[in-house]
Amino acid sequence: MKFITKRLAAMAAACVMAFTLFFSVNAKAATSSTLNFGSRGEQVSNLQQDLKAMGYFTYWRTTGYYGEITRNSVIKFQNANGLSADGIAGEKTLYKIDQVVNSGTASYYTVKAGDSLWKISQRYGTSVDKLKAVNNIIYDTIYPGQTLKIVTPISKSAPSYSSTDMYWLSRIIEAEASGEPYQGKVAVGSVILNRVAMADFPNSVKGVIFEYSNGLPQFSPVADGTIYNTPSQESINAAVDAFNGAKPAGSSTFFFNPSKSAGSWIVSHKTYVTRIGNHVFYK
Repeated sequence: MKFITKRLAAMAAACVMAFTLFFSVNAKAATSSTLNFGSRGEQVSNLQQDLKAMGYFTYWRTTGYYGEITRNSVIKFQNANGLSADGIAGEKTLYKIDQVVNSGTASYYTVKAGDSLWKISQRYGTSVDKLKAVNNIIYDTIYPGQTLKIVTPISKSAPSYSSTDMYWLSRIIEAEASGEPYQGKVAVGSVILNRVAMADFPNSVKGVIFEYSNGLPQFSPVADGTIYNTPSQESINAAVDAFNGAKPAGSSTFFFNPSKSAGSWIVSHKTYVTRIGNHVFYK
């Protein structure tokens, strides 16, 4: 009985040791993909190459060492992509980096004699750094017969606004904000577009500008005729920026100049957002 007990104890101890070893090895494997300050090796070099391809890692070469330069590069990437900016290349950050580096249209090219990474990059409208990042190439050497993955950016579609939209948006910006700073002009344009996007207002730029409420126009330039004034180039530029998504006043749908109007209804019924120049903005 004692022999059996000792044998069972030995077997149990062996199982515990195996269990512990299994989980320690797998825990190490699970965390090995997390790179942070002090990490070294090929994974760090690949990370630096990816960051370099996107313009975040600006040191002249990859080093394989996760120092202050790499940490700051990771933070810049995280800030630009809505990630927690902790400077650690963890699972989410590495996944996003891979997603960004490989975004675009992929094709494959077989290297020929006389080719170089620079020549191929020029042919396909990409960069040497991106070619190296996508193909996990550390050095500049390639050889005939080698297959390279080529990722070229997806072309951006043209802005979704018509010449009529531009005509009216640039004019309301000129009429309402000709004396305002540039950001104030863009903010006025974004208010119009915020209204267009909401169910409570007309669904076109012209419709919003010429909307009446209780027999009165929503915007005074419609009443005094200044809506028909020719816009300046700055007002046109501001309209373009507004169409392209610039929102200096966030989701505001109302604005007024306190020195010209009390804006009592807006103040009592809407939420203050910001002030730009002479205008206050509400939503």
